[in-house]
Amino acid sequence: MSHVTILFFIASIIIILFVIVVAFCSLSFQRNVGDEISDLSQRAKETKTESLSGERIDFLPEPVQRYVRYSLPEGAEPVRFARMKQTGEFRTDPAGVWMPVEAEQYFSAGFPAFIWHAKIQFWSLFWIDVRDKYDGGEGNMLVKIFSTIPVADAKGPEIDVSSLHRYIGEMPWFPTAFLNEEHITWEPIDSSHAKAVITDGENVASVEFSFDEEGRITKVTTEERFRTVGNQFSADKWTGYYYDYQEKNGLNVPMEIMGEWNLPDGNFSYVKLRVTEMEYDVFSGY
Repeated sequence: MSHVTILFFIASIIIILFVIVVAFCSLSFQRNVGDEISDLSQRAKETKTESLSGERIDFLPEPVQRYVRYSLPEGAEPVRFARMKQTGEFRTDPAGVWMPVEAEQYFSAGFPAFIWHAKIQFWSLFWIDVRDKYDGGEGNMLVKIFSTIPVADAKGPEIDVSSLHRYIGEMPWFPTAFLNEEHITWEPIDSSHAKAVITDGENVASVEFSFDEEGRITKVTTEERFRTVGNQFSADKWTGYYYDYQEKNGLNVPMEIMGEWNLPDGNFSYVKLRVTEMEYDVFSGY
């Protein structure tokens, strides 16, 4: 047997073993995320809800009242659980290439919690698995190449608050949660802006929403949202934009969201997501 044949045989064995390991780790990753989704959905199912009365709406700032009447039909029942599929793009720095994203996301509306499971394709045969979540007052972003090689496992107080910022920034996808008085308080600013503060245990995050004349939320901003820069955290201004409102399951919601960091040297848009499928109170994963 020639040296070339031996090397080819060894390389083939290595490739086969690598494929087996990746397949096993991918299944394990999917199973773990599936268990988290199942647990969240069942706890959301047990959430007690109250009917959305006109009296609760009358005490809100005027632009928020306009938004509630635009987004929710009269007599709407509170959403307990939302699930959706998304496509989009993501990049890690202002000069970086936009990478395709396919994702599923799950929200509890009765208490602050979400799970985002995404596959980011950075080359034709190379991908990153991402599981970003906030639950029980704790945020955690887990990133693995090929669902196997750990790249990040971010957690800690800064991640907790940043994840809570993400949660409230994505609440227009399940707008009945804005009337959850246990966790959300509103402060008036003017006829087209209002401040929302979300509290979950010791975690507090505040944002400013912008509303158009019809009542749609068009933008959300916060002056300090934590992001990772190298091995440290930086508190920077962050803005989210909402586009293409459509009626889904009786509620008017944006089908597209774009997020950007507003940095001293310019704006850095880093994520664009479009909802392709959305359901409420279907208490399971896809």
